[in-house]
Amino acid sequence: MSEGRPRRTDALRNRDLILDAATIALARDVDATLIDIASVAGISRATIYRHFSDVQAVRDALFGELEEVGREMLQEHLFPSPGSDEPDATLTEQMLRIIRVALPIETRYSKAAASQPLPEAGLVTTFTPIAAAMIKRGQEQSEFRPDLNVELMAETLIALAFHAARRVHSEALPVDHAVQIIETLLRGMETSPRTTWDAPSD
Repeated sequence: MSEGRPRRTDALRNRDLILDAATIALARDVDATLIDIASVAGISRATIYRHFSDVQAVRDALFGELEEVGREMLQEHLFPSPGSDEPDATLTEQMLRIIRVALPIETRYSKAAASQPLPEAGLVTTFTPIAAAMIKRGQEQSEFRPDLNVELMAETLIALAFHAARRVHSEALPVDHAVQIIETLLRGMETSPRTTWDAPSD
C-alpha cells in the first residue's frame, strides 16, 4: 500500500506544477495550448495529457480553485460564528465587506486573468445565484427595493465585482476605488438609499 503513495505525491506535484505553468502561459497568451503549458512547466506532452485532456480542463481546474476560495470566504463572512463583530450590519454592509476582502485575494486564476482576461461566463454563472439569494433576502427584510429584477441585478453585481478584481490585480487599482461602483449599485438597490458618510440622526 505504501508503494502507491510516492506515485500519488508525484501526481499531485505534477498537477500543481502544471497549474502554476498555466498561470504563466495563459497570462502571456489566453489561447495558449497544452503544449505551451507543458513547455513552461518543463514536462513532457505525455505527462500533461495524463492530467488534463485539453486547455479547457486546465481552466476549469484554475476556476475550481477560485470557486473554492470564494465559497469558503462567503461561508466565513455571511455566516460568522456567534459573537463576531458587526452583528447589526446591514446586508449591503455585509456584501461590501465580502467584496473588499475578496478583491485583493490572489489565486492562480486571478494571476492568469490579470494580464490576459480569461472568459468570465463561468464565474458569473456560478456566483450569480449566490448574489441573487442575498438580494432576495434583502427584499424579504425590506432592505432592498421589491421592484428589482433579482437575476439581472445579481448578474450585474457579480460581473462588476470580477471587473473590479481584474483592475485591482492588473492595474494595482486601490480596493477602495474599485469598490465605489459596486457600492453605488448596492446603495441604489436599498429601500432607503444612503451613503457611508451620512451622519447618524439625533
